[in-house]
Amino acid sequence: MIVEILYLDGCPNAEPAERAVTAALASLSIHAEVHRTVVRTEDEAALLDFHGSPTIRVDGNDVDPPPAGTAASLTCRIYREGGQLRGTPSEARIRQSLLERNRT
Repeated sequence: MIVEILYLDGCPNAEPAERAVTAALASLSIHAEVHRTVVRTEDEAALLDFHGSPTIRVDGNDVDPPPAGTAASLTCRIYREGGQLRGTPSEARIRQSLLERNRT
């Protein structure tokens, strides 16, 4: 399993996202390669299908897929969860994605 954390340089939510990924993996006793990628240009954002910082993917699947037709961009990302706005997906959401991918 490969978990990707894509983020903008200096993003204040990159480190909390990494901590959430690490905690989710540990809580499920799942081993995964964790790749960290700094996205620096609009071209890189388009190439990587990057929808804001931070973006977390499990085996290439976004843990919180953006709406269809959303363009890639160098922006901060907002996650909506339980009626709240967050700068990272919750550990619970990351765990759910890990479990879904671990079954396949």
